[in-house]
Amino acid sequence: MLRFLPVVASVAALSPPSGAQLVEKQELSASLRLGLADAALQACANRGIAIAVAVTDSVGTVRTLISADGVPAFAIETAAGKAYTAATLQTDTAVLVGATKEAPDFAAVMARHSPALTLLGGGVALRHGGAFLGAIGVGGADRPEKDEACAQVAVADLAARLR
Repeated sequence: MLRFLPVVASVAALSPPSGAQLVEKQELSASLRLGLADAALQACANRGIAIAVAVTDSVGTVRTLISADGVPAFAIETAAGKAYTAATLQTDTAVLVGATKEAPDFAAVMARHSPALTLLGGGVALRHGGAFLGAIGVGGADRPEKDEACAQVAVADLAARLR
């Protein structure tokens, strides 16, 4: 019986205090995530660019991942990395790239503490009504600025849908 006492005490210590409340969280629906991804794919396709798109939830978990035909695997991984980075830091990756230019040690510190971060433009944080919803990441263009432009078209499309 005494063997189980520490376990019972640990579980009791984790019990929420009386009056504890649940936190309400807004999330993008599957339909909105697919629409966001499609808007980015179409924006780049209209420019003759085949890309991959990843959309994460607010904690950086990839919830939607799609690519145009012929997109190489590294571009798919890059899109997911950009979305993860923008979500976990709740900041556009282009802003983070600017920060690395102003403080070169920033990139080294970030890479050392979280090697999953992708410091390339094309990851955009998603917000609506003060709530952080997640991020979109685009990869596959020959320049991160082009990835960023397609992501921004998708974000504008999302904003219009949420009005």
